[in-house]
Amino acid sequence: MTLKNIARWAGRRLRERSTYVGLATVAIAVGAPADVIETIGKAGQVAALIFGTGLAAATTRTDPAIQDQ
Repeated sequence: MTLKNIARWAGRRLRERSTYVGLATVAIAVGAPADVIETIGKAGQVAALIFGTGLAAATTRTDPAIQDQ
């Protein structure tokens, strides 16, 4: 496996929310301190904003009350 392939794989994994959910689940299972679990969650949120997965989903929802006006 070349460095380019490894970088491509890591980039895809960092864009997936399931990566951070899985890491947090493992951290909870092994009894990690709460601050470690919180840090994993924050890293997932930052990655979602950087890669656009969370921000796009959060800003495309329309409010029915606004549409009725």
